[in-house]
Amino acid sequence: MRRGFLVLRPPRNELLAQRIADRYKARLGNIQVLDVHGPSTLEHVASAGAELTLSLIKELGSRKDAVHVGLGSGNTLMMVARQLGQLLKSENDLPDLVFHALTSGFSVREPMSAPVAMFSFFNDATTNVGYVGLFSEAVVRTGDYEGVVRLPGVRESFDEKNNIDIIITSHASSSNESGQLFQFMKQYSSSGFDALKMEGWVGDVLFRPYSDSKPILIDCGIRAVTLFEISELIEICKKGGRYIVLISGPSSRSATFSIKSDALRPLLSQDLRVWTHLVTDAGTAIEVLQD
Repeated sequence: MRRGFLVLRPPRNELLAQRIADRYKARLGNIQVLDVHGPSTLEHVASAGAELTLSLIKELGSRKDAVHVGLGSGNTLMMVARQLGQLLKSENDLPDLVFHALTSGFSVREPMSAPVAMFSFFNDATTNVGYVGLFSEAVVRTGDYEGVVRLPGVRESFDEKNNIDIIITSHASSSNESGQLFQFMKQYSSSGFDALKMEGWVGDVLFRPYSDSKPILIDCGIRAVTLFEISELIEICKKGGRYIVLISGPSSRSATFSIKSDALRPLLSQDLRVWTHLVTDAGTAIEVLQD
């Protein structure tokens, strides 16, 4: 398995994928539900996300010389990036690749979960690989944000965001107390944390919060630096031509097995659909289908 001669692929649950597609009016071919359960679930979901990303890279590479891939933060994305790096070592006829950091990271105690730390996974890819980092404060005062993103060394990353062809991200649940945004807001902006709760905060994508029906845009005092707002992700999905892969497995940060179905359910609706392709597990799928 280490040498790449053996690959284990868990079965897909086509029935659950069909039920999600029917209920939420989504394209069946863009939904993968892995029939896995238990502690290894997230690892399988991450692996499937990496394989899906590789297939999208090949598709785009058939008509583009270079494909740009944006990476979100967190342990789930680190697992996806590691698996993708392994796949890229043995692939032929790949286009040139450019990897972009979508955030500058969020946790000083988990630096390996920052996108720039994941770039090293792709050094041995069988094609030319370039990188676009994002170096700024992980969190800034809301009133300073527009000035920060225009600073030299930060502005360049934002100027290139429209080149990104594939965005890979996950999401977090506001009910998970071990989530990075939950912990940070609780510790450094208690008033902002309370304000988010008052707005019906259920989850976040790229550290941007949302409720059951819309992005939460209130001023919480502080916010993360991230290339894309939720509204921009929604618009990308509507326009087509670019892909957003949403990895929705159990929480990687919870001490117990924690499914994030409460935070996934709103993202399945048309109003908050921030993905063109979804990879999830059977347990999560079953819960989002419950009334």
